[in-house]
Amino acid sequence: MNWAGIPINEYRKFAYPESGDKQFTADRFNASEWAQLAKDAGMKYMNLTAMHHDGFALFESSYPNSFTSKQTLGRDLVKEYVEACRKAGLKVGIYKTLINWRYPGYYDIDGTGKSPFFKGNTKWGYKAETSHKENARIMKDELYHQTKELMTKYGKIDQVFWDGGWLGERGTDADAAFFWEPGKYRDPNNAWPVAAASGDVEQATGKPLGLMGMVRKYQPDILVNPRTGWYGDYLSEEGASPITGPVRSTQLYEKTLSMHESWGYDTTAEDPDKVISADKVKRILSDCIIRNMVLLLNVGPDRHGTITKAEGIVTIANDDALPTLSIGDVSIVEGNNGTADAVQQVTLSAPSGQNVSVKWQTADGTASAPTDYLASSGVLTFAPGVTKQTLTNKISGDILVEGDESFTVNLSAAVNASTCQSGETVRSCALTNCP
Repeated sequence: MNWAGIPINEYRKFAYPESGDKQFTADRFNASEWAQLAKDAGMKYMNLTAMHHDGFALFESSYPNSFTSKQTLGRDLVKEYVEACRKAGLKVGIYKTLINWRYPGYYDIDGTGKSPFFKGNTKWGYKAETSHKENARIMKDELYHQTKELMTKYGKIDQVFWDGGWLGERGTDADAAFFWEPGKYRDPNNAWPVAAASGDVEQATGKPLGLMGMVRKYQPDILVNPRTGWYGDYLSEEGASPITGPVRSTQLYEKTLSMHESWGYDTTAEDPDKVISADKVKRILSDCIIRNMVLLLNVGPDRHGTITKAEGIVTIANDDALPTLSIGDVSIVEGNNGTADAVQQVTLSAPSGQNVSVKWQTADGTASAPTDYLASSGVLTFAPGVTKQTLTNKISGDILVEGDESFTVNLSAAVNASTCQSGETVRSCALTNCP
């Protein structure tokens, strides 16, 4: 919207069928699939862009000037997302911007064109107008109203990623704090007041609460970054630049980068050559871990609400040959009575990173069950890294004068390994013929 300078009314059309094959339909959005993808990757929390700078909210809002997915699609996508996160056991994070490009007052907060944050000749043709001061106030009022909705309608929220604290795309987030009033309290005499219905007050004192004061009233355990221009619980580092700085720092950071060349969807999300490699992601994650940082990995889903294959799935193919299972021979004196144990060693040719199992079963040779031995079968399991196991068969003693006899133990149905032979031999010998 901003980069292309699309007029506000034209941009709105992308939310409706009149835009044809460019409409944002979210018809394939499945929050449970997203949550499972995150969980399978080992992630502990998710963060959904509930509203970006274009002012389109993915949640239901009662604010009069709101522009939401509930209006255009009949769906509260934030609600679907929150429920999926909780079902998957993931912490719930929400991205919320302060600014809104739909409001000319964002670029001209006092309506005079003399503010240090004034930005004239924007791509939308905004110029200084006295009405812009009230327009800026409404933008701020909507922010408070919708933030309260997000903090009160969806249960426990674990994190908020604030963004866009600056005004007129100038200065810093902290420079704009006089306007947003992001701290615990608001100034009753602020030039851009928040309506009572949109804001909130401290119960004990009746003082009007600032943005974070209101957030912590309803979500006391929430974690936030400092992008409102107020204190945060951690700092943010954006982009794919290499991570530097002291190891095991006492300062907590969240590293944020996108899997492709844009934060939102564009065609690079479907180009495997433009998507960050698995090796680079692993290196960045390692660099984060040793610096007490967490990694927030961004994906830009398409208009259907799907994460493209090039972006959402990283498969590392295993090209190592399967290890081989073998079983050793053993000779044993049968004895005159009772039973003796014939113990064989089963060996895996190399350690495996997976569980390995194999079935085994005895079979008659010149020795017959149950006269000479007890028929038996079972399954041997090798835990990852284990290369040797044993199995035991019972040999029956007798006083008959006979030659040496044998039976076989066959290995079959190996999982995550192969067998080098169809069977191996256990030899039993008569007492009178033993060496």
